[in-house]
Amino acid sequence: MSDLIETPAPVVKPALRIMGLGGNFNAANIATIPGLWTKLAPSLPLPGQDGGETYGVSRSGLDGKDMHYLAGVAVAADTPLTADFQDVQLSARPYLIFRQVLDGGPLHRQMRAAAQEIWGRRIPAGGHALAHAPELEVYPPGFAPDRPGAWVEWWIPVEA
Repeated sequence: MSDLIETPAPVVKPALRIMGLGGNFNAANIATIPGLWTKLAPSLPLPGQDGGETYGVSRSGLDGKDMHYLAGVAVAADTPLTADFQDVQLSARPYLIFRQVLDGGPLHRQMRAAAQEIWGRRIPAGGHALAHAPELEVYPPGFAPDRPGAWVEWWIPVEA
C-alpha cells in the first residue's frame, strides 16, 4: 500500500468555491466517479480558476445513503456558473489532513485502501469530533497517479 502521512493536529483551511462536474453515487455506481474526471479534464482550466489543484468533494446525499461527489477546481467567488457545471461553497474550517504518497500502481486500489485506513482506524483512534461538512480529496497541479511519489491529500472536516 502507499504511504499515508497524517498531520499531527487539525489545519484550518480558507474558504473555497469549487466548480466542476458532479453527481449522486451509491454502492452500485461509485465505480463511475472517474468518468467525471475524464469529462472535466478537457474543460480545464475553467474561467475564473484559482490555482492548478483539482478537488474531489464528497458530501452525504439528502437520503443519508447516497453521496454527492463533485470533481472540480477552485474558482473565484464571483465566477459565473458555467452551463453543465455545479459548484459548492466551502467555509473556512479545520481539517485533519492525510497525505497519501502513491506507489505508481492502480489508483483505485490505493484510494480504497487509504479510505479504509482513514475511516476504519485513524479517525476512530484520533478522538476528533467530525464536522457535518464535505470531505475533500486534493490533487496537486500536474497530478499523475501512475508516477511513484505522486500524492493526494484527504481533508476530513472536524470541529474546532
